[in-house]
Amino acid sequence: MLSSRDAILGAMSLRPNMIMTIHHIQRAMFLAEVGIFGDPTSIPTGYGFTPGAYGPVSNDIHKEILKLSFDGAIAALFGRGMGTYIPMEKGYAEGLVIVNSLSPVRRHGYIETVTWVQNSTIEELAASFRLHYPEFCTNELQEE
Repeated sequence: MLSSRDAILGAMSLRPNMIMTIHHIQRAMFLAEVGIFGDPTSIPTGYGFTPGAYGPVSNDIHKEILKLSFDGAIAALFGRGMGTYIPMEKGYAEGLVIVNSLSPVRRHGYIETVTWVQNSTIEELAASFRLHYPEFCTNELQEE
């Protein structure tokens, strides 16, 4: 099991200067937990999720992001929309160690999952989650 901190840092360290929105982080953590659309290589993160407008949401992820920001592991990017983050040197280095510590099969699944999420728009993610995980989607489209 990855700690909640490790799960986020690992996701944000797959490539240098990886910029992720809160929406992308939420969806990546959910899919890491359950395995992407049923993939058996899930990596428990310990997050609990509730339904959200664009898919599953965990308030614990918001709390962990604040901690990571205060620790200097990630930074908020202002002027790029609310809830956009980038790893700092410290967080990036730590994240690489985390990803490389996963078994080859889990590492491959984790990288594929996070890359798919990162390369998808918020609208594409919402449509996929409504199709595959309707129980984690609300009908209201609002800011998360």
